Amino acid sequence: IPGPIYNYDISSAYPYQTYQLPCLLHAKWELTKKRSLIDNAKQALVHYKLPNTGINNIKSWGPFPFREKNVSICYPTTSGGGWVWRNEYLWGEKLFPNVKFVEAWIYHSDCDCHPFKDIAKYYVERLKIGKEGPGIVIKLGISSVYGALAQSVGKSQYNSWIWAGMITSGCRAQLLELLYLHKKRENVLMIATDGAYSKEKIKSPLPIETNTGISPFNKPLGGWE
Repeated sequence: IPGPIYNYDISSAYPYQTYQLPCLLHAKWELTKKRSLIDNAKQALVHYKLPNTGINNIKSWGPFPFREKNVSICYPTTSGGGWVWRNEYLWGEKLFPNVKFVEAWIYHSDCDCHPFKDIAKYYVERLKIGKEGPGIVIKLGISSVYGALAQSVGKSQYNSWIWAGMITSGCRAQLLELLYLHKKRENVLMIATDGAYSKEKIKSPLPIETNTGISPFNKPLGGWE
């Protein structure tokens, strides 16, 4: 493929999403059929459909993952629908004209709990001492939080499908946002879990403020490299 080719990668993608996880202890959930209510919601689980509208000309992949009966995962351009978390839905809606809202469970909470705020502190420490050698303990430690939340084999005492789903969905939302910023979508050559290869040089979006963009590293948690 004629170059140049650019590689975009999220710094500690899953720990970044883990840092943002909301409190579930004081949460209340409201079912709504009103699409407008998810725009300003802190979080929402959205039920969508992907009908064949005749205007969807995307031949490569669709917006959201779909698990088939044989447990393989595909990205259909049309389907009967499914459920995704708020940010992923919103970016999918911007990118694909046939993404249709059905209903959503809106998250409400007035508490100031931040269950995983220390992720940012450990990430800064990892930057200071490096991610290899002694730093590998911190790197693997903060990355393993997702694994504990998603664990379904054994005791799995920390399992939370809600938190685990928010992490993977939030990461996919970042990739959809990167796709959205391309002038020509066909310039995206490959998308992986937390990165992409592209023929376009774009100005990647900034992550939320986590106070981790310290000098001289300038690698904020969740930022694009």
